[in-house]
Amino acid sequence: MILLQAPTFQIDLSAYGVKLNEESDLFSDNIYKSYSLPFTIKADEELLVKLGLPTLGNIQNINQEIKCRIVLPNRHLPATLFLGEMRNHNLECNITYGKNNLAVYDVALKDLPWPFIIPNEPLIDFAKNQTQNSWPNSQMAFPVVYAPDIVKGDEYDKFLGFVNNYDTQNDKYIENEIVQEQDDQGANIDVYYNKNVMLPMPYLLEIVKMGYAQENKKVVGAALLDEDLKRAVYFPKGYLEKFAANEYAQISFTTRSGVDRLTPNSPLYNVYDYRFTPTKQGTYKLDLFINLPPGLASAFFLTVFREDALSQALTAVKSYQSFNTRVQIQETLTFNVEIQDTLDPVLVRLAIPYTDVNIEEYNSLEWKYDEGRLNVFPQIFNLANFMPDLKFGEFMNELKNWLNLDVDVQENYVKIDFVKDSILQRPKVNHEHLELVSPLWRNNNNRVYVLKYSNGDEIYYDKTGQVYQKPRDGQEAINIDMDVQPLEVESNKSIITAKAPEERAKIDFILHDAPSVFVNPKIAENLSLQEVATKNWFPWLRFRVNSKTCKEEFECSIHEEVELKPLSYKYKELLIIKKLNKKFLSEKRMRVEIEAESF
Repeated sequence: MILLQAPTFQIDLSAYGVKLNEESDLFSDNIYKSYSLPFTIKADEELLVKLGLPTLGNIQNINQEIKCRIVLPNRHLPATLFLGEMRNHNLECNITYGKNNLAVYDVALKDLPWPFIIPNEPLIDFAKNQTQNSWPNSQMAFPVVYAPDIVKGDEYDKFLGFVNNYDTQNDKYIENEIVQEQDDQGANIDVYYNKNVMLPMPYLLEIVKMGYAQENKKVVGAALLDEDLKRAVYFPKGYLEKFAANEYAQISFTTRSGVDRLTPNSPLYNVYDYRFTPTKQGTYKLDLFINLPPGLASAFFLTVFREDALSQALTAVKSYQSFNTRVQIQETLTFNVEIQDTLDPVLVRLAIPYTDVNIEEYNSLEWKYDEGRLNVFPQIFNLANFMPDLKFGEFMNELKNWLNLDVDVQENYVKIDFVKDSILQRPKVNHEHLELVSPLWRNNNNRVYVLKYSNGDEIYYDKTGQVYQKPRDGQEAINIDMDVQPLEVESNKSIITAKAPEERAKIDFILHDAPSVFVNPKIAENLSLQEVATKNWFPWLRFRVNSKTCKEEFECSIHEEVELKPLSYKYKELLIIKKLNKKFLSEKRMRVEIEAESF
């Protein structure tokens, strides 16, 4: 019996001839979700109620998904039931299921709950401390990169061309300054020397760790111990910027200002108030940074008011509210203050359900007037602004396809190993009793694997090993496109370090060799395409170019242990199952289609 279960319903799938499809990640660019082909169930009013849907009426397109579990003869797995079109009480459905069925894979990296970083020391000192440590003791590094074209605007006419520029004589990152110089008439004027910009570069493994933490899963495995991968940081676009202001205040709500009920019958709420008072005519800006986890923000209300200094009357300028979700706000509000409005405060009021938790690390408010032209570097920032423009699942696919990783999702952890090693540890199952008389076999010794970095580097591998010419006519070329590239290391202005690429990849990376702030050219080669291919790919490809592909179809009991992960012993060969399709014919029998490669 094959069941689909949720708190409100249970559906016996074996009655509907459901066909389940699984594909091994080892042979593809992606981390696959297992799925079913579309199938149809009879949907009476009782079942619709259990599915949480309205009764039949004139429903045609439901387009809804329901989290549930699929119960198979020897295991049960998380699943998602997708409800589609219904005609004549027949409801079209399909299912995705398996341990790779993770919601976080569809979350953009910038939308992960990165905390606001509020150093208790000047940014350049914080950057130095972070850079002297390596992952996992540091989330990010600030290596020096030659990037003369990264800055924009007239304020940067004194820019020296380096991100995270470092003064080796004084052993610190360079700060920007105002220098008095004489103009053509001999008068003293202030000249803004924005010589440097600071850019945090997150460790790739920190992104991996943060993503799976959203599923309450710890990350373990050989990849987490690899010294080169532990050095790899992402080179983002942009940089940290905050121009000096004549008036400036930065505060964080910490403990509540009071406790109140928002309505007569509502539960108690913590209320946090803070007033910023303009003192002169002109333009003020209020930067809001909020990142509250769902546990603290089951109900969230934030309102920004202008308050009349005499009458204390409040006028709402902007309000936000949400329920049962993480709150992420990063917004700038502008206030044009006239003479008659000076001393009328701007009141920020936050209300969340009663708690004794100090919320300082989850929020920051910045108030400033008359922005200047000197980048003094902010004292608050968020790594969310320095992430690849990818969803977490896309990011993991890029890492997997680059480093030939085996990502094994379990209930409480994710084990990330290198395929060349993990394949040797897989269990073996004897399937000799399921052998066919004449399965379909095909030799794969005509294959040529083409490994590519986005910077144009290519490597070719066939049955003889690494070769140095492109695939010939008649050979089966299999491309492994890696949308990644290391920053080149070269000398610019007598400084040897990494140089920003002219064309960006999905993941541009640097190998940061802590505690140095400069990129070591020898270390930089450790994740070149040649090194990655030799270390991670060639042992695996050696099997692939000397393998045979087997295709077979047979009928068996639903209790047969035919799964993707174990190696299957048949026909006096060990087979790695590449594709597995099961169609359930009854409560006892299933038809199985397999595509596998010999190992």
